[in-house]
Amino acid sequence: MKVMALGLRALPGIAGGVESHCEHLYPLIAEAGIDVEILVRSAYVAPSAPKQWRGTRIRRLWSPRKSGLEVILHTFLGVAYAAVHRPDVLHLHSVGPAIFAPLARALGLHVVVTHHAPDYVQAKWGWLGKWILKTGERMAMRYANEVISVSRHGAAELNRIYGRKPVLIPNGVPFIGPTESRVVLDELRLESGRYVLHVGRAIPDKRQDDLIKAFSRARLPGWKLVLVGNLSSNDEYSARVRQMAAERTDVVLAGFRSGVDLQTLFVNAGCFALPSAIEGLSIALLEALSAGCAVVGSDIPANHEVELPAGCYFKVGDIDALAAAISTVSNTIPPQVRQKLRNRIHQEYDWSRIAEQTAQLYRDSTSGQLRHNGGTKGCRATSRHDNSVYRRRIGSPS
Repeated sequence: MKVMALGLRALPGIAGGVESHCEHLYPLIAEAGIDVEILVRSAYVAPSAPKQWRGTRIRRLWSPRKSGLEVILHTFLGVAYAAVHRPDVLHLHSVGPAIFAPLARALGLHVVVTHHAPDYVQAKWGWLGKWILKTGERMAMRYANEVISVSRHGAAELNRIYGRKPVLIPNGVPFIGPTESRVVLDELRLESGRYVLHVGRAIPDKRQDDLIKAFSRARLPGWKLVLVGNLSSNDEYSARVRQMAAERTDVVLAGFRSGVDLQTLFVNAGCFALPSAIEGLSIALLEALSAGCAVVGSDIPANHEVELPAGCYFKVGDIDALAAAISTVSNTIPPQVRQKLRNRIHQEYDWSRIAEQTAQLYRDSTSGQLRHNGGTKGCRATSRHDNSVYRRRIGSPS
């Protein structure tokens, strides 16, 4: 079986939830004996970059580096490339690329779409961008052979709106254990257990500005707030967050981090905070729980899926509630509760299980074992209560 993946910027080591998802997923899919080719955008990958990575093949296709336009042009070229090379499955990631699902089907391709999040609700998009993304969602739900949702809430919403029940295969998380490295802590002048950590892209829906205000009100002597993510863009929101951080000596802009540096930051954090207004199922949140962090999160449906103690949630945009949650999280979620959460996260969001489910969906879908009647009949969601549909183990635990 040959699978092509399309819709991500590039990998490995590229910031973004979809990119992180694909970086963990596809090497495990390749271990199952499936030929995986990943179509990446030229703006993010040098021509001299390796053409093979952890059992997968990397195909660099041209794209401009301009928000919105790069997705449309690159996806169109990717669909055309797939039409020539004829994979058994073309796997589109996110609702933007999914706008080409009808074209891919018309060209005789078997299309799987992963719906990571309703991106059209993000504040950064104007009316045209929102319309394109919403149309992409509609095209996915109408034309894709299979649709995957990464969250229970997302799957339920898609079923409610479109009358088609996606397959639920969540994001996963690797095991994040202790590290002896202190390089990043020394570089950023951080003390273990005495900083609040946030990991995420600089977009308004992540609400890093709320977090800076709340950290100021929390009054945690000797603590710092560490924002991990690229804040170098010239957009208005990134500039505002940089300005807010510059006005305080206890806010650290750590930039993009990965590998041992990111692992070290998770393991040594006193608290992880996710104040987002919108999420699919946050990989950063899962990673924080995997590392045993005390976690606070906004009370959006996606964050409730990890079932934190009630005191760890706060209303989106409520600065005082976020400040209180940061101040009291060690009492709300003591070490024994964190360990229980950690164990459950490792069991329910294991990448090997998720890769197993995805690979089996490819096989079942292309062999006709999953059949839809108008897109609804015979397609049921998997969850931690029902994983019997996909039982074949592949790979090894992360």
